[in-house]
Parts: sequence; structure tokens; C-alpha cells
Amino acid sequence: MPSSATPTHTSNLEPEPNLEPEMIEDPSEPGEPSKPSKPGEPDEAPDLSRRTLRYADIISPLDLQTPITVVGCGAIGSWTAFLAAQMGFTTFHLIDPDHVSPENLGPQCFLPSDLYKNKVFALRDRILTTNPSARICPIPFPLSSLPPTPNAILIITPDNMACRSLAFTAFRDSDYSLLLDARMSAEFFHLFHVNTSPLALTNYPTTFFPDAEAEPLPCSARATTYCATLAASLILSSITNHLRSIPTPLHTAFQIITRDCFSLSNPSSIGKSTAPLSSHPVP
Repeated sequence: MPSSATPTHTSNLEPEPNLEPEMIEDPSEPGEPSKPSKPGEPDEAPDLSRRTLRYADIISPLDLQTPITVVGCGAIGSWTAFLAAQMGFTTFHLIDPDHVSPENLGPQCFLPSDLYKNKVFALRDRILTTNPSARICPIPFPLSSLPPTPNAILIITPDNMACRSLAFTAFRDSDYSLLLDARMSAEFFHLFHVNTSPLALTNYPTTFFPDAEAEPLPCSARATTYCATLAASLILSSITNHLRSIPTPLHTAFQIITRDCFSLSNPSSIGKSTAPLSSHPVP
């Protein structure tokens, strides 16, 4: 007689994977920082003096004491200051009257908790998270004069030519050793390397033009994080070249979309700050 029991079917399908992320508890007590995982000395604070070990033959601890003044703490300026502190530079003057707004969070080196703070104070706090020994002087006012710091490096990244002209005049009459001017659109930038040579001091002012003649850009195509950090990286490279007395082109420009790049020793005629490098179509 056939069995009336319901037959049991074995499925060949594997169970569905658990797509929920696995939660791993922090072993430290609530409110305490996580302890380092260095074997043998789990309670010892990390030795920050070793932070420059991987590039100690490129830039010396003495060179890292070079003061840096940043005029304009927006996309390029904020990332440059933060990455310079990450490298181990310790002395900064930050000049910018603006405050952090929501549209700054994407391209600039700020956090949501920085919203509506003055940029120089927010950037000071960001720098101290990566380099607690940094000495930072935030100046939340428009540029009027340069802090009197001999042999300092001046980085200018303002959003207008009038400020650049003022900064250059102050630089020319100061004891600063180098001026670096970065100008950016969303995916293109110029970098001007201005030392104290007669050629640099003569040619750089020829790159100025009235603000009214600047190429108009929509608000949604003015800045990107990847362009700002690339420009910041080249600025830091220019600084290390300068401190090692390595010759550097007075003008470098880079078009990110097409990967076109050029460098000039005489930037006397470049057009407007966002002019394309070639006839390549840009969407």
C-alpha cells in the first residue's frame, strides 16, 4: 500500500547570504580612545616623531619648520594646509574672512560639524587633529598685510585677482622666500611658482587680469575635491623642491579631463585662469 506521508524534498539551493554588515565591537571602554594594536606595548601612545620617516631623505626636520602662510582657505587652500600639517609642517598663518557653508563640504577640507564656523578656526581644528604640535595663527579678516615671518612660504588661493595683486605686493616687499598661486576651476588649474628671482618677479604680475574678465562658470562647476587635492599635492611638491633648491617651472597647468599638462619658465601670456589647454572637447 502506498504511503500517505508527505514526501520530503531536499532543496539544492544554498541559503541566502546574510547581507547585513557584521558589527564588531570596539574593545575599549566607552568614552576611551581605542588602544594601539602594537604588540608588546598596547598602552603606549604612538611615537609621532616617526611620522616623517618614509620621506626623511626628501625633506628634513629642519625644513619642516619653515613657516607657511595661506591666504584663502577654500578648496585648494584648506587641503594644502591640512596636507602640509600631515607631512609635518608645524607653523601656519591662515587668512580668510569667510565661513563654512554647506556647499563647501564637498570640495573643501571641512566636516559637517564645521558648518557656519569661520574657515580659519575650523581649519585650525582640523590641522590639530593630524598634527597636535602645530602652531597656528588664524586670521579671520581680509588680507591687509603679511605676518612678519622671514623665509616663510606664501600660498595664495583667493577667489579674486585683487587679493592676488595685494598679496604679491606684500610678498615683494617682505622677507618671504616663495609665493605659490593656485587658480582652479572644477577640473583645471594653474600653479604659479614665484621665487625672488628677477624673472619670476617680473613675469608673474603679467598673469593678472580684471576680475570682470574672468571666465564665468556655473555654481555647479567651480570646484571638485580631486582637482583641489591634486593642486595641493603639486603645491607641496613645489615647496619641497624649493627647500631643496631644485629648479621648478614658474607656471604649470593641468587639465584633468584630457590629462593635458604643460609647464613654462616664462608665464607672460596665459589667458584667463580657466582657459583650456587644448582644443580637446570638454563635456
